[in-house]
Amino acid sequence: MWQRITVGILVAGTVVLTPVLGLQVAQARMGQARVVRSGVEPTPGNSLATHVGALADVVGMPGDALTRSQPAAQPRPLARLQSDLANYLRDKSGRWGAYIFDLQTGDVAGVNANDVFPTASTFKVPMVMYIFDQAAQNRVDLNEKLSYIDDDYEDGTGVLQDTVSAGDTYAIRQLMELAITQSDNIATNMLLRRFDRQNVYAFETRLGGKVVTLDNQNVSTPADMGLYLRALFNPQVTTPVARDQILQWMENTAFHDRLAAGLPDGVRVAHKIGTLDNVCNDVGVVFTPGHTYVIAVMSEDAGEDYAADVIAGLSQLTYQDTGG
Repeated sequence: MWQRITVGILVAGTVVLTPVLGLQVAQARMGQARVVRSGVEPTPGNSLATHVGALADVVGMPGDALTRSQPAAQPRPLARLQSDLANYLRDKSGRWGAYIFDLQTGDVAGVNANDVFPTASTFKVPMVMYIFDQAAQNRVDLNEKLSYIDDDYEDGTGVLQDTVSAGDTYAIRQLMELAITQSDNIATNMLLRRFDRQNVYAFETRLGGKVVTLDNQNVSTPADMGLYLRALFNPQVTTPVARDQILQWMENTAFHDRLAAGLPDGVRVAHKIGTLDNVCNDVGVVFTPGHTYVIAVMSEDAGEDYAADVIAGLSQLTYQDTGG
C-alpha cells in the first residue's frame, strides 16, 4: 500500500489548494532525486489551438524560475466545482485525487490533490518534457538514433513489442512520439536508458514537484501532475514548438476511455493515461473557448473499468461546471 500524504486545508473532506509559484503545496517530498544534467533540440509541431500561445501570458511560472521573475497571481477556487467534486468522489470505491486549474482565470479546485499515487504511464509526460528541455539547450539532437537491446523489452502497452528486434534503431523523436501516443513501454525504456530517470525526477523537482519517487518507483500527486501540465504553457519552461508537439501527441493518443469519454464530441482534449494493477489515471488539458483547463485525476484500488467510468464522469462534471 502506498503511503498516503494529504496536504492542505481540509473542508468537508476536500483539500482546498493555495498556490506556490501558482500552486502552494506543503513540503511532501518522499525519496531523493539526484540532479544530473544532461540534454536535445526542439522539433517542429503543429499548434493544437490558436489561442495556446496566449495562454502562456496567463499561466504563472512553476518552479524556481518563477521566484526569479515575479510573484504568481493568487488562484481563486472554483467554488461550485470544488463542492461538486467532493460530493461526486465521496462514495466512489478506491482512493481518489483530482486537480483542476483554469488556464484563463487561474481558478483552482481539487480533492485530495496532494495525496501520493503511482504515476503509471502519466510519468511519460514529464519525461518527454525533460527531453525537449535538453533539446532546447542543444545537448542532444532529437534525430539521434538509439539501438534496441533485450533489456529494453517490456510488454503491456505499445506497438514495438510486436516488431522490434535486437539492433533495431529509432530516432529519439520517434520514440518520444510512441511513448505518448501509444504509451509504448519499450520506447520509454530506450529513452530512460539514454536519459536516466533520475534526471527526469530532478527536472520534476525543478518545476516545483514535491513528490517524484518512492522506493525507486514513479509516484506523484494530482497537484504536481497539474503543475507539469501548466509548465507546458510557460515559454520559459517549454518552448512553443515543444509545447505544440507534446500537445499534438497527447491529443492523438490511442486511448480515449477516461477524460475524453466524458466530453462532448468535438471538444479537444490532449491527455495521457496511466494504468497499472489497481491504478487508473488520466491527466491532460481540455480546450474550450472560455475555460481551457488542466485536469489531473489519479486513483488506486478502484479497478480499471470502474475507475475509467469514474474519471469520465468527473471529466463531464468539470466540463459542465467550468461552463465548457
